Amino acid sequence: MNATAKQIARQRIQILFQQAEAVNKANPELAQRYISTARKIAMAARIRLPQSYKREICQNCNALL
Repeated sequence: MNATAKQIARQRIQILFQQAEAVNKANPELAQRYISTARKIAMAARIRLPQSYKREICQNCNALL
C-alpha cells in the first residue's frame, strides 16, 4: 500500500476508536464491532495500532477496558 492509503487507514482507525469510546456505555456490542473493524483495517493496511489503543482493548474479545 502506498503512503496515502496508510494515512487514510490511520484516520479511519482513529475515528472508529473515538466512536467506540462514545458509544461504549450505551451499547458495548457496537463498541466491540467498531474495535474489530478498526483492527481489520489495520491488518489490511499492514499498520500497527498505536500503543495507547492497544492498552484500551481486550485482545480476545475486542472490548474496551
